[in-house]
Amino acid sequence: YLGKQFGKVQRYFSNVRNQIDDEVDSTDINKILKDQELSITELQKRIKKQKMKQQETKQTKSTFLPHLLELRNRLSKILLFVLIVFIMLIPFSGEVYNVLSIPLLNALPTGSEMIAIDVASPFLIPFKLVIYLSIFIAIPYILYHLWSFVAPGLYNHEKKLVLPLIVSSSILFYLGALFAYFIVFPLIFVFFVGIAPTDVAVMTDIGRYLDFVIALFFAFGFVACFSSFVANKR
Repeated sequence: YLGKQFGKVQRYFSNVRNQIDDEVDSTDINKILKDQELSITELQKRIKKQKMKQQETKQTKSTFLPHLLELRNRLSKILLFVLIVFIMLIPFSGEVYNVLSIPLLNALPTGSEMIAIDVASPFLIPFKLVIYLSIFIAIPYILYHLWSFVAPGLYNHEKKLVLPLIVSSSILFYLGALFAYFIVFPLIFVFFVGIAPTDVAVMTDIGRYLDFVIALFFAFGFVACFSSFVANKR
């Protein structure tokens, strides 16, 4: 009798153990499935993010590339215009430099002359002057293309100000350069020559004179241009 009861107890415990093992296996399987579902959802999210980034890069490239092409076309037009003006002015390079040197020559003592330190300066300096003068003449054309490039991003009331700004800024730029040539240059050259020691012969190099004069031309011109922008903002 005891043997039968002990057998029943063993069978009961074996059944309980099997049930516990089955429950543990099922919970492990559920955990694995949940982990797999999470990993799949994470992969889907990453794929969506990558697709969104690719679409954004494509959109930026598609919107940025036409602007670059337009900028290249406008720059090529500006360079072509400057080249045409340069070709037209190159035969008169010597006469242009003579006109440019008048304020300094009038301030120098009688018998004083300008000098050329480098061997190639008599040829290169007038050539360089014509390049600067071509850019100087092309300022309205340059401003027109710059404003035309920026105009699509402006409002309608701002686009109406483009033409008046181009005209006014160009006129003021040339007025600033003329002010420097006719008023500022004679005053500063007379001052510089007058304060030179008596034993010093003032003989200016043509290259350094050109650099000094061009810097003042563009400085006075751009200061006059910015005054038009400030006036229009007010």
